[in-house]
Amino acid sequence: MDFSIKNICYFKPLLAITLVSVVNSCAFALSDDSLNNATTQNPSDNIVVYDKAYILNKTDSVQNNTIIIPSYDKENNKLTEQKYNVELKKYDYGHTDVADDVKNLHVEFFDKDVTYSVDSSRLKNNVITGNYTNDLISGDFIDLSRLTTVNNYGAAIFNNGTTALIDGDFVKNNIVSSGIVMGGAIYNTYYTSNSGGVINNIVGDFIGNYVQGNSAYGGAVYNKCFIGNITGDFVGNYADGNTAKGGAIY
Repeated sequence: MDFSIKNICYFKPLLAITLVSVVNSCAFALSDDSLNNATTQNPSDNIVVYDKAYILNKTDSVQNNTIIIPSYDKENNKLTEQKYNVELKKYDYGHTDVADDVKNLHVEFFDKDVTYSVDSSRLKNNVITGNYTNDLISGDFIDLSRLTTVNNYGAAIFNNGTTALIDGDFVKNNIVSSGIVMGGAIYNTYYTSNSGGVINNIVGDFIGNYVQGNSAYGGAVYNKCFIGNITGDFVGNYADGNTAKGGAIY
């Protein structure tokens, strides 16, 4: 099955759709090396070293995969802007060693296809947790949709309990509504003011998830409480609405 990601125009969504780590890295006076190198931390601080999923190449022209990053020119005491083209380091995702199906996702931002290998034995339906503890939610969540005329949350997982680990990939999960939509893949909230809403770890890739509504938040993940660590790549996720925030994570 093939599916496409719609093109979202101009710069604000481009920053929100895919490059969460780029936005977080936009401190002034960044060098080209600091933009493209892996984040290096002292191992004694127990901080995981993360190799970015993308590279940035300077450009003078604006293309579909172009972002603008400001920097501070200390000598002239002014802000300057540099254009960069964004390229993914890889275009193949999923469990290729045990795959029995392959899906193609065309990402308009890069104008290229991302290939996702699927192990059908890992596929899961929607998961809704209650006020209890889950040690593990394991499996891939693919093409789960909620089409409603009311508010809706979490097409793949709605968590208001305590979950130790979510281990799986999230591909093309989405919510389309005329109301408020939050969390195209995962919605995490508290059960009461002092309980629930805990996800300690999420390990997996988020590809092509989105929310579309009057107010849209968190194309892939909406977090209202506590998520400890997320390890994975976010590719082609977006939020689309009259009010829209957090193309990948809100």
